[in-house]
Amino acid sequence: MADANDKELGMDRSITRRDFLNGVAVTAGASLLPPHMLAALQHDLDPEKSPDYYPPALTGLRGSHVGAFEVAHSLRDGDFWEKAGKPVETGETFDLIVVGGGISGLSSAYFFRKTNPNTRILIIENHDDFGGHAKRNEFTVGDRKLLGYGGSFSIESPAPYSPVAKRLIEELGIDVPSFEKHIAREIYTSRGLVPSVFFDKETFGSDVLTVNPLPVGGSHNEGDDTPERQKIWERFLADAPLSEAAKRDLVSLRRGADYFPGLSSDEKKARLARMSYAHYLTDIARVDPQIVKLYQNAPQALFGLGIDAMSAQDAWGYSFLGFRGLNLEPGAGKGMNRDIIPNEEAENYFYHFPDGNASIARLLVRRLVPEVLPGNSVEDLITTKANYSKVDIESSPVRIRLNSTAVRVRHVGEAASANEVEITYSRLGKLYTVRAPHAVLACWNMVIPYICAELPDKQKEALHSATKVPLLYTNVALRNWTAFQKLAAMAV
Repeated sequence: MADANDKELGMDRSITRRDFLNGVAVTAGASLLPPHMLAALQHDLDPEKSPDYYPPALTGLRGSHVGAFEVAHSLRDGDFWEKAGKPVETGETFDLIVVGGGISGLSSAYFFRKTNPNTRILIIENHDDFGGHAKRNEFTVGDRKLLGYGGSFSIESPAPYSPVAKRLIEELGIDVPSFEKHIAREIYTSRGLVPSVFFDKETFGSDVLTVNPLPVGGSHNEGDDTPERQKIWERFLADAPLSEAAKRDLVSLRRGADYFPGLSSDEKKARLARMSYAHYLTDIARVDPQIVKLYQNAPQALFGLGIDAMSAQDAWGYSFLGFRGLNLEPGAGKGMNRDIIPNEEAENYFYHFPDGNASIARLLVRRLVPEVLPGNSVEDLITTKANYSKVDIESSPVRIRLNSTAVRVRHVGEAASANEVEITYSRLGKLYTVRAPHAVLACWNMVIPYICAELPDKQKEALHSATKVPLLYTNVALRNWTAFQKLAAMAV
């Protein structure tokens, strides 16, 4: 006989096969665990349901964090299936399964739902948060909340955005031209803060902080001979713990010389494209080794590489010293990095949220699973706290399954005649399978050959060919920033 409290306990509601199987696993071991351990285990099965689950507030390594990469590394090393066990069939079917919950994966789901509004979608994401490279960092300092970005931070492109990409930005409600109203560009210069450079004792003989006249992100051209720029150079040369020979070579580099006489502009660019900037400085311009050390890390913030891995042609495009005397014609040469080629439309199409591109991911999640991020405008999204307990609920047409690594994607039956794709994923040490007639792999390209054995060998080889460069981006909340004002340094 039904009890009056049964409904409050949810006895009238259906239970999914996945939740049932998880529950059975807990029940089987319940008699062996004390109550507090049992409660902890329940949270482990669906950690997102815990009221304390909030990834943006976590500190430490938040890119490819611990727990997000071990399964994929085991696949790469070839020992995963030896110890993985047999997958459990959840019985869940969707119209589309997307592997990868970054901006590309979320966009795939958005476009699919836009064309097929009544479909059900599952997004599988190996990290503990959605957004992929677009990470949101939150800091609480005293009674203030500070927002930062832990990955991709702006809407920008080396070339004009495609009509599809622009339309998505507009549909999400992002008003790109309004950026100038929100950015306080004079916040540093109005306080007398300028770009600075630090010479360390280990490399240059003494610790010295002084102004930086060298290009910072292509922010000024080496030919800028204004009186203000000249004063910066004079102060830099007076303060820098460089040898007199190195200082003379810097002045010569700035003035420029034609190191390739008799060659056309295109021929010079072709030669520059085939050598590193470090080689150009050392063997072509023959400057003092201290200058190479000074410049070595200059491009790291953008490329994650030093000048020993940056082409001299790219260094020219980035306004680094040493090319003024070559009299190169405007325009990119063959092989030039697209991020460096000037494009007025692309440069004007720029927008930066306080949490970087995490807001784009959050706007997509708001469209896909409104319960996670309630609200109506881009402005209210900035401060809205995501409800992670709602990312993967049965009643939602779109579900985001975090902490889940796809380990196998295959057709059910022969590829030519199959009507479904089966995807196996690992979640908290267990394997599960789900099915759908459509699948999108929006994850790291180098992972795909390991999870999709049906791919042609040539495609696997192509996916393996791209290499990621490690780039560590660190946010630190300072209670007192005035030390930088005393140093008059906006960036070091």
